[in-house]
Amino acid sequence: MLKGFVPVRAGVLAVAALMASACDGPGERMVRAPAVVVAEGHPLGDALWPALLQHCRRNPSCDPMSAFGLGAGEASGIAVYSTWFAETADVLEDGAQFGDRIRISSFASRGEAGSVGRPLSVGEREGNLRAYRDGLSRLTIEYRVRDGAAAPMFASVRTQQVVIAAPGIEEGAPREDVVAATQARIEGWEWPSGARGVEIELSADGNVLLSGLTEGGASRTTWKDEEPDALEYEPWTFLIQAPLESGGEAPLVETLRGDGHIRMMVQTPNGDVVISDSFAAGGTRRRWPKRLQRLPIRRSGCR
Repeated sequence: MLKGFVPVRAGVLAVAALMASACDGPGERMVRAPAVVVAEGHPLGDALWPALLQHCRRNPSCDPMSAFGLGAGEASGIAVYSTWFAETADVLEDGAQFGDRIRISSFASRGEAGSVGRPLSVGEREGNLRAYRDGLSRLTIEYRVRDGAAAPMFASVRTQQVVIAAPGIEEGAPREDVVAATQARIEGWEWPSGARGVEIELSADGNVLLSGLTEGGASRTTWKDEEPDALEYEPWTFLIQAPLESGGEAPLVETLRGDGHIRMMVQTPNGDVVISDSFAAGGTRRRWPKRLQRLPIRRSGCR
């Protein structure tokens, strides 16, 4: 268990056992969104929904508006300023090769506008369960557990939704025109290497911990067959992913285990800022990675 190694909020670990036991039921998948309810007749009914929603929000790849399942073979919780989400190898497509997976995420929610971009306001976000996710930037470290040892493999950064003004957009323009104009502006930002888009850079104490170039993508979604509202901008999200050094010695991983903050800067080739923010380091003990394999998840072939 994690107790004794990092502070864990009371009651969090109990959720994992509840989700694992759900696999013993009929096996329906559950979702809660507009006009969609928990699978009818499921023995756990509405009582399980709040725990599953929080479980989904700790998963970097979970869409809270989707049928995200009952959590068999998974566990999640909160440790200091971070969340963790664990999956056993038998529920992962690459589990046989790489073993169990644990993803530890830190969040930034106070995005500051730059000269060429700004975060969406609360009122501009979608009026559904995605609004919480879309208002956060997320830094995730992915560990894989093999032969009783957990090693950091990848780091990824996903920004919150941002607005990049695209010139020439008229009021009431079709969404596809707004997307095309925004994409064209981003593609116009060319780096010396010939790559296009923005740079996401993470740094602490003047040292660059991670950086990467990306064009990002349009990130507004609609529910079912609804027509999207006509807007003069298209919400955009930027994402980078990079492999980490083996053995847990990557500077980014070491910084996250300490105290302080990691600065995120999203900028163009000439230094214009799209958005900036900060992630709080977790303050976890150095032995944390060696104990990740003890997370309370039940191995099961069902989902």
